[in-house]
Amino acid sequence: MKASKQIAVLFTVFALFGVRAQDEDEEDEMTHRASLTWGRVFLEGGVQHRQFFKARFGDELPMESLEMVMAEPALGCAEPTNDVTGKLVFVDRGNCTWATKARHMEKAGASGVAIISSDDTLTYLPGPDGRDVTVGTVQVTNTFGIQVKALLQRQNCKARLIPIYCEKESGTSVCLPVTEEERAAHTTTEGGQLAVGEDLQLDFLTAKFGLPMPAAEIPLISAEPFNACGGALTNAAEAKGKAVLLQRGGCPFVDKARAVSEAGGHVAIMINNKPNLLRMDSLKRYEAYDIATAMMMVGSNNGDSMKAAAKAGKKVKVALNGLLASTWQTLRNAVMAEQWPLDQKDRRAMFTKLRDEHAASTDRVGFITNAFKAVDPDAESFLKAESKATTN
Repeated sequence: MKASKQIAVLFTVFALFGVRAQDEDEEDEMTHRASLTWGRVFLEGGVQHRQFFKARFGDELPMESLEMVMAEPALGCAEPTNDVTGKLVFVDRGNCTWATKARHMEKAGASGVAIISSDDTLTYLPGPDGRDVTVGTVQVTNTFGIQVKALLQRQNCKARLIPIYCEKESGTSVCLPVTEEERAAHTTTEGGQLAVGEDLQLDFLTAKFGLPMPAAEIPLISAEPFNACGGALTNAAEAKGKAVLLQRGGCPFVDKARAVSEAGGHVAIMINNKPNLLRMDSLKRYEAYDIATAMMMVGSNNGDSMKAAAKAGKKVKVALNGLLASTWQTLRNAVMAEQWPLDQKDRRAMFTKLRDEHAASTDRVGFITNAFKAVDPDAESFLKAESKATTN
């Protein structure tokens, strides 16, 4: 009995040491986080991250996602007339000191302040007059500020300020957040499902640039010209506030997005020239920083249906379901001709397995089925027999 009590005491001591060590590790993490001077802004549903530099005044940056709002008036040289309580407040540069802007937002209850630069350079904002300022304050680029203003005119959105540090791993610089919670949040949106009218549900992948997808249901129209190349859309006035359908080819992705962006379209929907999907990008990332629209890709198999929907003036609605670009890439590789077994029984088993894995997506099931038909001469009869058995 005595030995059992001693063992129990030892376990208790070890447990206390473990808790204390964990607490010390968490404290060290937060101390490290507070010492960092730059990071990335992640918009809720965002397809990219943008950089910020932390001001030399103010306390630690908030850990949680915050609702974004533009200060009114935008310069922030007086207390805001709109509600900024608990929010990440964006203010324009100019007319008063950076610390003055942050102080006004803090007094009004802001949880974070982002000062928009007059260009795309960033600095660690000095604040000799900001020793009394405690609200976390950062500077963001002018192009990001323009994107935020466009987004907030369309819908509410949250953002997260995530401090970043870099370390060398095998000669490569790896830049990541400090805390486990923020590492988990250090992601961008890659895809989802697009509802067109009441009948059509499509997979889509986002571009690696532009704004988050629209939250509201919006009307669909076709771009004129349909490839959205050559500068401004000829139906630009009609495109404002709408989803704009266009075809791949003729010019770079970013040129198509810019044409829709400058027309005030809320999302550019590009029909691929193949049934599979990929994430679009610009050759140089900074060349797309001015894009103030969302952009997505849908498969070529939906081209005719999408054109008909645009002609009929149907509406589209976006649902973000966590779809990753790697899902489509892995699937494309999996159904290449050389991947299918030579044995018919094994080949059909592979088809059934893949189809069941992707049953939630009619696009992916159709893609798998077409690949199966291309390698199995008796695929049609097999599919008909399966369909009959299911119906019965």
